[in-house]
Amino acid sequence: MITFEEDAAMQRRWAHEEGFRQGIEQGENRFGALVEELIQAGRAAEIERAARDRTYRNQLFDEFKL
Repeated sequence: MITFEEDAAMQRRWAHEEGFRQGIEQGENRFGALVEELIQAGRAAEIERAARDRTYRNQLFDEFKL
């Protein structure tokens, strides 16, 4: 039998892990949307730079309102 404290700690760990997984998924979806926008705009050549350069990627997120 587990104690209340152990159960609470397990709940916190699960919530943290779930939040982390959701954050990863959201980031992947956001970058995927950026790639689609760049392709549609005829700017596919910028995808590699967006993948490597966080500052540039964030500028593109702002530009495309993502």
